[in-house]
Amino acid sequence: MVDRVELAVVGAGPAGIAAAVTAAEAGVETVLVDAQPRPGGQYFRPPPDVFRGEAASRHSRQAEAALRRLSGSSVRVLSGALVWGAFPAEDGSGWELTLHGPGVPARLVARSLILATGAYDRPIPFPGWTLPGVMTAGGVQSFLKTQRLPPCRRFLLAGTGPLQIAVAAGLVQAGAEIVAILEAKRLRLRDVRHTAALWGQWDRLMEGWDFGRTLFAARVPLRLGWVVVEARGSG
Repeated sequence: MVDRVELAVVGAGPAGIAAAVTAAEAGVETVLVDAQPRPGGQYFRPPPDVFRGEAASRHSRQAEAALRRLSGSSVRVLSGALVWGAFPAEDGSGWELTLHGPGVPARLVARSLILATGAYDRPIPFPGWTLPGVMTAGGVQSFLKTQRLPPCRRFLLAGTGPLQIAVAAGLVQAGAEIVAILEAKRLRLRDVRHTAALWGQWDRLMEGWDFGRTLFAARVPLRLGWVVVEARGSG
């Protein structure tokens, strides 16, 4: 079975949803394809139906607004559809996607293609990184969003970038203890030149402020220039 469409968007996270809905509102016939059972991606990952409730946080309100906009649009959503290949269409009409999943077409031909497949953890292996209890930040975040519980009670976070700040705040809100956050990067004077890029990013700044306030209230230590070189123990 082959379906044809003007635009195919692969990935139903925030970027994919925004791209698909914007195109549909402009009159473009659009299909949104995602491997997960429901749209939202890692960032807006929805909890199971039994956990559904009123949106209490800024993040959950953003997720509900995006999903409402999607459900109210003309975008056709293919959930549970794994894209395992993308090739130039034989007739030169665009791209041919090969799909796998229950109730989805085996092939989808689109005149245009947008890839919004998001990000994923890229941990650097170190001695002990496969021990029980050693998890990636994305894995912990997925656990929190789907189960509303921390996978254990005490955590040491190590790495670089803002994701571990978001994960740490989520763990604190879920009742976990954060021993420390180890940030590999040190702040340098030349980093100040990047602050101009923050202008206008009010939602992101407010989100960061909320994370910082949560961690400050929990007295979570932040250590700059620290990295983990080995993990020992039995988990």
